[in-house]
Amino acid sequence: SDLMHCETIAARSALHDWELRPHRHARLHQLMLLEAGGGSAQLEGGAVPLGPLSLVNVPPGDVHGFTFAPGTEGYVATLADEMRDELLAQHAEVRRALSRAAVLRAGPALVGTMRQIGAEFAGHGPARALVLRGLCAMLLGLTARAVSRTDAVEEPLAEPDLLRRFESALELHYL
Repeated sequence: SDLMHCETIAARSALHDWELRPHRHARLHQLMLLEAGGGSAQLEGGAVPLGPLSLVNVPPGDVHGFTFAPGTEGYVATLADEMRDELLAQHAEVRRALSRAAVLRAGPALVGTMRQIGAEFAGHGPARALVLRGLCAMLLGLTARAVSRTDAVEEPLAEPDLLRRFESALELHYL
């Protein structure tokens, strides 16, 4: 019932011999933080090395896969489109910044936020959903800032947004 999910990198990767083959999620946005260890990410066909403090932004629909060194530590936060859309409804510039896959260097605020999300998701405290929603908004905002500081990010074209909306409509009404 949660509109987001958080798990450690090891929780899923160890089950698959530390390799997640290329795949895509039509309606999920993923953010991954490596705290220790390393590996490589395949993002839309290109390979990118991963090391400690790598933050990976994977927008909905982007093909991605990972190979990790055994014992790699970190978190994967997955946000359903419903939550992301609600959080970004008034923030088109943030949505644009997050619309492209990227590997970034995570600063202390991003690391702390991801750790808080991991702890809150694993717990059952009062107002858990509200706290997670606030932490996810912070994670998205800090990630958008990090993306904006990189020169490699290009302004997305209108077509990807049109395609994303079409895919969302198709997913909702395919029957």
